[in-house]
Amino acid sequence: MDQPATVDRRKFLGALGVTVGGTGLAGAGLVAGPQLVKAATEPPKGKYTFVAQCGISGVVLGPPNHHDYQNQLRKLHAERFSRMPFETYKSRVKIVRDEAVVKKWVDDQSWKTEYICLNLPEPLRLANMEAVEKHFRETHKENIIKPVESHTLSGTAARSRSCSGRSWRGCWPPRPLARLCWMS
Repeated sequence: MDQPATVDRRKFLGALGVTVGGTGLAGAGLVAGPQLVKAATEPPKGKYTFVAQCGISGVVLGPPNHHDYQNQLRKLHAERFSRMPFETYKSRVKIVRDEAVVKKWVDDQSWKTEYICLNLPEPLRLANMEAVEKHFRETHKENIIKPVESHTLSGTAARSRSCSGRSWRGCWPPRPLARLCWMS
């Protein structure tokens, strides 16, 4: 059975979001604004002479024998090329032996991004966006997201909002949704 869609209004920045069946918080932790910090970490050990690079986007995935290579390959495929069969995408990956590209990959691996949640008495450091989202759901969800019956947007604001390149009306699920008032 389909769960009803609801419209919620986030207190911060006056953002309007659509939540279907309790999902839709992905990225909502950014509304409260965790601070991103680059922290130095130990570079990968070993001597690398080549790296794999996506032939479509140019993203450097790392050496094929590196422990995180398969994870990076699958993550990039899922995020940007999910409509393409995985084997076809994998065949587009090329091996690059350029020292500058290899050095750039090693330098990129020497840093990691941490997220610091600032809305707490003691700042909390989290390792990835999934942890930020989990923290947000457990700690801040009830204070930041409030369901509303309706929300009024001006015509200009309604036209400027988009959903994956489509107009807002094209984003709505075909089932009934909380009433929205459109004004020109």
